[in-house]
Amino acid sequence: MEKLSEAEKDTLHIKRMQRLSARWAEMSPEERTDYISKMKSGSEPLRYTMIDAWNHSINLIKDLSSHLKENQIYKPADLLYSTQEFSEFQSKIMIEFWEKHPEYAKQLGINIQRSQEKIQDGISRGTFEELKKEIMRDKNQRIKEMTKFKQNNSAQQIQDTETSEYITEFKNTYYKVLGAQLKNLPQEYINDYFKVISEGFSKDHIEAWTRNMKGEPLTDEDQQLLKQISETEPAGGDKINRAIEGALADTLYECTRDPRVFVLSHSDLKVALTQIDRGEQIIKIGSKKLNDVFEFNIVKRRIDRNRIAFLYNQYKQEVSDENLESIASEYFITKNGDYSRLIDYMKTYGKSINIIFSDKSTYNSLIKAAMFTRFALNMPKEDALNSQCLLMIDGSKPFEKEEELQQMKFLLTKRFYFVPKIFMDKYTSEFGAAVRRSKSLDFNEISKGCYKRTDAKSTARLFILPKHKFQTINSLRTLAMEEALADVLYEATGNTDVYMLQFEELCDNIELFRMVKKYPSESRTFNSYNGNKIRLTALKMPNVSKLQRAYIEYLNEIVDWVNTDVKKGNGTFEDLLYILNPDENMPDKDEAVSQRIKLYGLKLK
Repeated sequence: MEKLSEAEKDTLHIKRMQRLSARWAEMSPEERTDYISKMKSGSEPLRYTMIDAWNHSINLIKDLSSHLKENQIYKPADLLYSTQEFSEFQSKIMIEFWEKHPEYAKQLGINIQRSQEKIQDGISRGTFEELKKEIMRDKNQRIKEMTKFKQNNSAQQIQDTETSEYITEFKNTYYKVLGAQLKNLPQEYINDYFKVISEGFSKDHIEAWTRNMKGEPLTDEDQQLLKQISETEPAGGDKINRAIEGALADTLYECTRDPRVFVLSHSDLKVALTQIDRGEQIIKIGSKKLNDVFEFNIVKRRIDRNRIAFLYNQYKQEVSDENLESIASEYFITKNGDYSRLIDYMKTYGKSINIIFSDKSTYNSLIKAAMFTRFALNMPKEDALNSQCLLMIDGSKPFEKEEELQQMKFLLTKRFYFVPKIFMDKYTSEFGAAVRRSKSLDFNEISKGCYKRTDAKSTARLFILPKHKFQTINSLRTLAMEEALADVLYEATGNTDVYMLQFEELCDNIELFRMVKKYPSESRTFNSYNGNKIRLTALKMPNVSKLQRAYIEYLNEIVDWVNTDVKKGNGTFEDLLYILNPDENMPDKDEAVSQRIKLYGLKLK
């Protein structure tokens, strides 16, 4: 250790803490407290891992805050999010909490491991700085929630005392009558479920529900209240129900291998798992919400409760607005061009939305199609898909085409291997949207433009995306990447005409010239998609080593311009042109860049 540099010591410490997290489940409350203490006071990757883990433990930090205040620690946010190790007194209070709440300790351990993976992924992709900003935004939001929780806590305690009697009776009756359905459900879901019920329905509703479960005589008013319950999804109920639907459907699929399970509602899925537990030979579900009867053969009877809990916690996590906007524009067309209501609805799905709409989803097309059916059924009637927005995928089996499209995206990424992933992910999203919009195009023809050249002598096709149809943020990203790529190609060729080329053309030329074995290369003459005839000769191999840095610099300048000028209505075409070409002594470059910007149809003065 004495011979190691400080950076090497930090790296070693990070690796030790990551390995140690695998032992979390076997740790004592004292060991867990000590682990958290070292994480929060460690190097940046460790500190941000701990902050992110707290950010995704909302119920935990609320109850932990109450516990800390009861023990004269009046600023729990300062304690949890600080970079200082716990004092002896603070450690003692934390240890007491983990002893009383082992379920929360388990949840935090899962969140720490999940956050470690996120941080490591960010570091390996070069997006750690962006990730840090996202984590700090989440932290500030959680602190606001904790402050609000503190302000409402006194009033809530009085209310809890008044309501505890009928709520307790409801819980006890529910466990007695429907306890078999709770056996396989995560404790966090059960806690969330009772919280949603107690906050979402009146005392009269809950007491009528309790009498119904007990089999007591019901009045006409009781019947009306029960009808209201059956037709209402209380505030917060949509999020936990979508999360548990995804988790239970995944488990039931493992038991049946039947994709139709992803069509079922959370109540249907709970009944199905109960039937497996009872030893039924076949699952029979009379679904009231679907007005249909389902039968499933059981091929495997093992129910993995730990996986259900893991998926529930994962699916409860929020998806960023930017990712939801990307999904909406890539997969849907709205009649009025406004995606806001669709995005608000998709938020209720948390990360389970990725089962349907993610390139990284491991679920097959039949599962995606089945879950999309559930997605459409859960949507509020006033926002129904057939009246407000349309799925861009055609045909009776739409998601089969998706598998072909994912392969095309993969091939395109392999072809333009030198383009940084932080941009390529956004581009392939626009590629997917463009292919879906072009319903008359042949997938086979489009895919020919995705294959990498075999050598410098071989030809290659291109599929040029219409830039004016990009999301605005992706238009700006693409302009920044095009400029960075054009700089690379200009350095290799000395020809300013490269600045009029679009992203695909720039990549095509860089791909080709990087395969040349002898420089200067032979001249290449081609007609650009702008209608210009261009002749290029590579004087040396295009150097892409600084491509990501140049892209980020251009993009940061553009984003700063948008925030300071465009949002105030002062953004001009000349401003953007100056960002992309600050050299006033290159009029040819100005003209070339200007031609390219106009392809985007940006509304600038």
